[in-house]
Amino acid sequence: PEVRQLLLRYVHTCELQLAHSALAAAKFNVHQRLARWLLMCHVRIDGNHLPLTHDFLALMLGIRRAGVTNELHVLEGMHAIKSTRGNVRILDRNKLIEIAGGSYGVPEQEYERLIEGPRSVNPAACLNGYDAIVLS
Repeated sequence: PEVRQLLLRYVHTCELQLAHSALAAAKFNVHQRLARWLLMCHVRIDGNHLPLTHDFLALMLGIRRAGVTNELHVLEGMHAIKSTRGNVRILDRNKLIEIAGGSYGVPEQEYERLIEGPRSVNPAACLNGYDAIVLS
């Protein structure tokens, strides 16, 4: 029952993330969506250096690679990031959150509330120590 509850919470947060991705694609402009993707990657990687190529970001955003280059320059001009070949360095996370607007935050807060927040279940114990299974 404990594993089932944890997995149901995880599925809920994944579905919420998917819904917000669709909403962001329909409602927000490209530099807001790019800021959102950078923030999501930043949470999942230790440090401020994100090993992301323009091709990968173009695929994730559904735009041309040249469009990614232009939008990265916009974010650089706002002093939120520094972009070099195959790497994006986060300079000001709060600025990125501001740029992303409402496209970022709700699924992350729900994940924190349901999975990372206070809980009576230890996921490591439920999974018998198989920490190769990533719950984020």
